[in-house]
Amino acid sequence: MVRMRIVTAVGILLLAWSTVHAGESDRYALTLDRSYPGTVSVISPTELLVINPLPPWDVSASAVAIHTMDGSRSRSALAGLDVRAAIPWGDGFLCVVTGADRTRLVQLTHNLDIAHELDIAGPLGALGEPVRMLGDSGTWACVVVDGRLLSISTERGSLTTTLLEDRIRGIGRVDDIGAARFAVVSDVGNTAYLTVFDTTLRRRVSPNVPLAEHARISTCGGRIVVRSPIDDGRGTQITIVDPMSGDSRFLTLAVPPDLVVPVPSTIGITMAIVNLVDGRHTLVLADVTTTGDMLPTGTVLPADLGLPRAVRVLGDTVVVLFAGGIVTAGVDGSILSQDAITFRCDPSDVQVMSTPSGFLVTSIGGSALISRTDHPFWWFFRFIDTALKYVVPIVLILFLVVTYSMVRRQRRFIDAMIDLPGAGIVLLLDSNGRLLRTNERAAALLRISSATVPMRRQFRSYMVHADVAELLGFITQATTTRASMSEKVVVYESGAAREIVCTSIPLRGSFGRYNGALVTGVDITEALERRRLVNWAQLAHDMQTNLSTIRLNAEQLDPDGSDTERRRRILFQVGVLIQRVRDLVGVGRSEDLDRAPVHSAELCTEIRHEFDPAMFPHVSFQMKLRGTMMNVDRLKLSRAIRNAVENGIKALRGQHGTIEIATWYDRTNVYIRISDTGVGMDEKTLADMMIPYFTTARDGSGTGIGTMIMQHVVHLHGGSLRVTSKPGEGTQIVFRIPHGTHPVRVRHDRQLTEQEESL
Repeated sequence: MVRMRIVTAVGILLLAWSTVHAGESDRYALTLDRSYPGTVSVISPTELLVINPLPPWDVSASAVAIHTMDGSRSRSALAGLDVRAAIPWGDGFLCVVTGADRTRLVQLTHNLDIAHELDIAGPLGALGEPVRMLGDSGTWACVVVDGRLLSISTERGSLTTTLLEDRIRGIGRVDDIGAARFAVVSDVGNTAYLTVFDTTLRRRVSPNVPLAEHARISTCGGRIVVRSPIDDGRGTQITIVDPMSGDSRFLTLAVPPDLVVPVPSTIGITMAIVNLVDGRHTLVLADVTTTGDMLPTGTVLPADLGLPRAVRVLGDTVVVLFAGGIVTAGVDGSILSQDAITFRCDPSDVQVMSTPSGFLVTSIGGSALISRTDHPFWWFFRFIDTALKYVVPIVLILFLVVTYSMVRRQRRFIDAMIDLPGAGIVLLLDSNGRLLRTNERAAALLRISSATVPMRRQFRSYMVHADVAELLGFITQATTTRASMSEKVVVYESGAAREIVCTSIPLRGSFGRYNGALVTGVDITEALERRRLVNWAQLAHDMQTNLSTIRLNAEQLDPDGSDTERRRRILFQVGVLIQRVRDLVGVGRSEDLDRAPVHSAELCTEIRHEFDPAMFPHVSFQMKLRGTMMNVDRLKLSRAIRNAVENGIKALRGQHGTIEIATWYDRTNVYIRISDTGVGMDEKTLADMMIPYFTTARDGSGTGIGTMIMQHVVHLHGGSLRVTSKPGEGTQIVFRIPHGTHPVRVRHDRQLTEQEESL
């Protein structure tokens, strides 16, 4: 219950933060007032010119209509006709109407009565090129139809047209550049040209521009900007033309042309660009004349509105159209609003126009009238509108997920504990004291197997042998008290005592009901042995002074007297004792390594010479050395290898045999192998060899410390120890030691035979 309350509180806080954040970052809300299936133009602060596509099921529908801003239709005309474009012109309107046999230019009065008609082209296909019209209050007008640019005028009360250009690829207004009014991109052969026309329809400049299927034309900073698609529309070739001099500049952006638009600027060429960076769309406003194609970091756009489709500029506001919404931003890049609004439009031909209450988004594919609602709590109403659709299912799913997670929490924890390597013993009991599950270590301790002994019996029935008597008492007390407990118990495995710290964790349900207990046990035997070994090391350190004194006195005996052999034996035994003491001290010292460059072959040769042939006449040494340099602690590694050689000599048990010392290396490791031809070990002895203080010597000469030192030294160096043996065939011990942090690689191969060693 406490967990559920915490999750609920966190969810409420996150919801509150998100709504407050939305309210702070958005200055106004956008509302979709109406959508239209065709193109819409603003003809006055109170009226809209709407072009309705011809529906095949209603041939009597009006194609052109005048709507007021509140949505009512005031008048309509051209019923049953396919109107492709219309603009206000003079006291009325100009329209392009296509039919089955021809395409006409129709002039309408203010009341939408037909004043004049003129045939200008053949029939246009349903999927043909879009018709574009430009004009200015009756002083001039032009139309692009079927790839031709025609100027329109009235003479003696009738319409006339003049062909200006052919093979038109793009057209756009350039009213803010002197006397220029519009510009077109047309191609002649494999070359495209930009032509600028003034109010008298005279050509002003015709520089070359990239040839493309479609071109977008706009102005910025007194220059004309042509955007041409490249790479199948995935990139944009930008041409910046100075209309006064005709100079051109080219640059390339790796974004689609519909996501690049100039921003009004008095200096430079500032572009609003929607760029994809690391999987996130960003809005970048940059002067491309200074940055080129190296775009700076922009403002991250919302990721929950779908893919961006087009970006346009409306005064000092940048409008980004998404598949599922609209985002507006200031010319400084700051986000002004973000709203989930869906409508149909063609991103390649979309235009944004200002209205008294907001703005109009229009294209051949569809249009939408968007209004701005200024109030501080608009986000609350949007939340109410979408709560039943999104929030309620999400909250329900979240509740089910949290509930399921709480139910499964204990089971996942138990599964992890049982499957965790090195977790010690793990036993799971239910509320009635029945044993439900164990891990492998606990099953081995209880001498049970899931294949032969079924679970779900009282735990006492699994603990009938005396080796786990203390563990049985601990579990009995834990299940009786039903409380958390921790206690050290002693169990026996293979006749050896193991000290285990046992812990009992009660398992409770969502409402506090006792469901059982999880009993875990950690073996601390080796840790205790390590602590005892440290104490031994301190004692050995104190013994070094006395042994050194004995050795000094023995060395002062007369070497020429009758006690020469006894003197030599005393010195040898004292040396052995001193070495044992050093081993104990070495185990208890700090685990820091004093690394230095050491040659593996020379190290093995040095250890070989420590064993006097006079003391071991029954031992033959063979050396197979292929050495290299390694960064190791020389003293610690020498001690470990020496212990392996001594174990091999002991395995010969006074019989003639061979000790082989070999070393080789690869790119990352150095390998040292100590082999003997002694008695070898069976599988049980080999398995017990790594247990601290384990020894096979029955005469008291072994302590088991040598193997511990070998393991300890190899572990400190980051290596490994591998032991193989068979009874009657001898034993092999292989040390794997990494070269070191910065090994000095000097190859030196040597093969030393017994005869070479004797020299």
